[in-house]
Amino acid sequence: MSDAAIAHFSLYGERPQDNGPRFIHVEALEVRSRPGNWTIRPHLHRDLHQVFLVTEGAGDICLDAERHRLMAPLLVLAPAGVVHAFTWPPRSNGFVLTVAEPFFREVTAAHPDLATLFDRAACLEISDPMHARHMADDLSRFMLDAVWQGPFAEAALEAHLLLALVSAGRLASNTVERRQLDLSGAAQIVSGFRASIEQRFRTPATIADYASDLRIPEKKLREACRQVLDQSPLQQVRRRRGLEAQRLLTYSSMTVAEIGYSIGFIDPAYFSRVFRDDFGMSPAQFRRARGSVRHVRSEADPETP
Repeated sequence: MSDAAIAHFSLYGERPQDNGPRFIHVEALEVRSRPGNWTIRPHLHRDLHQVFLVTEGAGDICLDAERHRLMAPLLVLAPAGVVHAFTWPPRSNGFVLTVAEPFFREVTAAHPDLATLFDRAACLEISDPMHARHMADDLSRFMLDAVWQGPFAEAALEAHLLLALVSAGRLASNTVERRQLDLSGAAQIVSGFRASIEQRFRTPATIADYASDLRIPEKKLREACRQVLDQSPLQQVRRRRGLEAQRLLTYSSMTVAEIGYSIGFIDPAYFSRVFRDDFGMSPAQFRRARGSVRHVRSEADPETP
């Protein structure tokens, strides 16, 4: 079974497609929000990260199984693979930046601290409206250059992207505490490990299998995860499986057993025990507790009017 009940898009409303490793897109918030009565239904992007900057308005925001209600100015970081949904008040203003995961890695390769920007989803109110305004001005110029096909167009896009990521990182770091680490080599290992998890987490792969994917000793993988994440590799794999289980329990009609099978658990009872250990409740209890989130139906839900 798969998470087919969750809508997958390239850009919202567009069929999934291979956008290419250097795909980038910037648009005004209203472009896709206004046609849907300012409502964006639950969906995900397999290989696209997104930054939402809202300068006017507010938002009811779903990121995976969590819901937030924030007033502008606000910043949303939606990493690839994270289910997200929004309801904005009419005439809200802002921008949406979308970048392919390979392009993001390429641009941030020399900036390990910035490479962690999409390690987790975030939904943040911005305390200084002037900072939000500066970022909005930069994204406005970004949109203009994005359609320019003249000399140095590619270099301009890379420069705009790096500037936008720096602005987002600064806004996020001003709002939430972040550890300052030297992440040069270890961060690259962890980044590759996360990519391998995305490929393997639905199968019963061992940590040795992941280390083999990266062509490094298992001990080195463990050391990198401990340095960067303060977690073991197994905790990261369990976290990703648990996150996928939460998404499917919240947004799909799959049974608990089907969800367990879909993320690599052969025994449904063992899946339930692991889920309870990680989240303090059974999958069925979690589904009941999160029932209020499921009222926002995805495009793939056959009961959607």
